[in-house]
Amino acid sequence: WTKRAQKDQSEIRKLKRSQEINEQIFNAIKKELKPGVSEIEIGQRIQELCPAFGSEGISFDPIVAFGKNSSMPHHENTTKKLKKGDLVLIDMGVLYQGYASDMTRMLFTDSPTPAQEKAYNQVLDAQCAAIDAMKPRIKSSKPAQIARELLGDQNEFFTHSLGHGIGLEVHEPPNVSARATDTLKAGMVVTSEPGLYYPGKFGIRIEDMILITKSGHLNLTKAPKQLKDCII
Repeated sequence: WTKRAQKDQSEIRKLKRSQEINEQIFNAIKKELKPGVSEIEIGQRIQELCPAFGSEGISFDPIVAFGKNSSMPHHENTTKKLKKGDLVLIDMGVLYQGYASDMTRMLFTDSPTPAQEKAYNQVLDAQCAAIDAMKPRIKSSKPAQIARELLGDQNEFFTHSLGHGIGLEVHEPPNVSARATDTLKAGMVVTSEPGLYYPGKFGIRIEDMILITKSGHLNLTKAPKQLKDCII
């Protein structure tokens, strides 16, 4: 799989374009997040918009979670309708010439509560620190360990691995978890997606796609993620 895990320039171009389209659709979807719309409707709209933006379709079924549904990391969309004050988790990806993208962003329909703000900033700090650590020749477990150290006593609420490789499939090698044994190499594209999930309350996940370069890394995800940019 090592050959497949390291992308050539043509593959990298397609992955970059896939994520650009993913963000264009996300920006269009943000305008449709009005009270009364359901999770299922937003998920369907993501799929419907793909052709207009030059994508063959979705790379996985989008996760759209309103309010306390965001506390389930692998939530399946429901008929729950958006109401003012709900936070929104959208995890989405599309295909471009066969190559997948994957991104998660949080949106707030009102000012976040102090608990939401604290969790958001903790996840963002952990995500950015993990990305900073992504470079060739380091163990793929290292960024995950750094994220977990930063989350400290909140780690019990971070219930999945830090990330995964991405290419022709949305989940492929290398593994990016605290117990992973892979080594990062130039040309790999991986995700950094820590999350905190408080059962019955809310969850926060932030996910970017990262290209490992010869000298470090390049973040392929440009969608703003500072808390102030996520209030709609």
